[in-house]
Amino acid sequence: MKKQFCKTIVAMGLLASQSLYAQDVMTKTYPTIPGSENTVKVSGISKFDVDKVYEPSAAAKANDPMATDATVEKGFTRTIGQIHAAYEHLNPEWFPQPYWENAQFYYMNDEDSQGLHKNSPTFLQTEINKMSSDKEYRITYAHDQYKGAKKTGWLVPRGYTTIMANFAHFLADPFAYQTVVELIDAHQLVVDRQKGYYEGMHLPGSDNSNVIYKKSGFNQELGRMQFTKGQWAKMQDEADLFCIGVLYQKVPFKVLEDAMKVKLLQYRHKGKTDWWKATYLRQIEVAWPLFDNHPGNTKSGDYEKMLEDYNGLMAQRDAVYEAGKVASQNAIKLDKTVQKDAAFKNKVLAMGKQKLPNEVIEDVVFFNADWELFKSQEWPYPVTQRSQMVGFIFKKNGTYMIDRYNLIQYREGNINSNVFDSGTLARPMGINGPAKVEYPKK
Repeated sequence: MKKQFCKTIVAMGLLASQSLYAQDVMTKTYPTIPGSENTVKVSGISKFDVDKVYEPSAAAKANDPMATDATVEKGFTRTIGQIHAAYEHLNPEWFPQPYWENAQFYYMNDEDSQGLHKNSPTFLQTEINKMSSDKEYRITYAHDQYKGAKKTGWLVPRGYTTIMANFAHFLADPFAYQTVVELIDAHQLVVDRQKGYYEGMHLPGSDNSNVIYKKSGFNQELGRMQFTKGQWAKMQDEADLFCIGVLYQKVPFKVLEDAMKVKLLQYRHKGKTDWWKATYLRQIEVAWPLFDNHPGNTKSGDYEKMLEDYNGLMAQRDAVYEAGKVASQNAIKLDKTVQKDAAFKNKVLAMGKQKLPNEVIEDVVFFNADWELFKSQEWPYPVTQRSQMVGFIFKKNGTYMIDRYNLIQYREGNINSNVFDSGTLARPMGINGPAKVEYPKK
């Protein structure tokens, strides 16, 4: 059963008629790693008034071509210019200033910004989708460059700046259902990072923001990390907490309800593939407690219908996530397999049928031409066991899958014996289940 994660939000001194000022403190407790707890205390929030419609400064007008744009986009309540003007007043501990020199942290309404914030989070979602729905793993991932920066550009972890851009967009126009949808998207990625579904910046020296990363095999500087791993996590956790405080204290429930309806509709009408269905369902699952616990939720009106819809989706949860996992995988190629004699193949097939009794195995493939030998550390160093990797191929939900195991045989008899037992199957380290495979072999 999936672990439940404790999450408590305490907002002190936040009344609906007040602005959110630096004396306000919010505390959130959650286990960053199952079995341990980490407490985040947010203070020094800065004098940002979510109710105020800001005007652009002279510096913003000189550096941001959209600073005075009077367009109100669909789903928003403020103009592009007003939203950009609010960026200037956000807490610089979370949102680097000036915003026009740190454009990757914001929605700038230009082509570069739209491309970055549309594409980068898909990497995180794919890594999350790959995880089994009942397990928590940690994975590493690469780093993106903003606007093609090379030697002098800052490197940013894929998707991380989009999380911050979503928070900034929400705070700049908190009464718009579109920015609440973006808040939900960012909140899901933060929560799943806290659960350990993905973790970035495992490159050597990655806790040092001054490190220069070089492409593997080349003496080419890629740039520097703008923040350390701990700083990135702190920014996300605190901004997430603050935005939820705003959502509960300032945003009318109807706006959140509209955003939740958008998420439910996205699953129903835009979830055309298993990847998108899994992604939307994760967002819905994480957003539901925010929706259900909002102070303005009277559990009336459309609530019962939405609850029924939500429960129906969650009944399919494990199947949807499993299909999303398969859809997010790159198919394993079988271009490095070897042939074995029929008798040995049939023996391994029989073992596979016992190991996978619910699957119809169509083929067995072998990845080693010979046994890998393991010897005793004591002289005369006799062989104690041997192993080779095998794979069982079967079809699941119309997709060919391969489940890989090490066939391990232990020596029987004295140190001079060349006789081994019939063997056992054990999954190799790093392989946690079946994977998509190119089959028939291409």
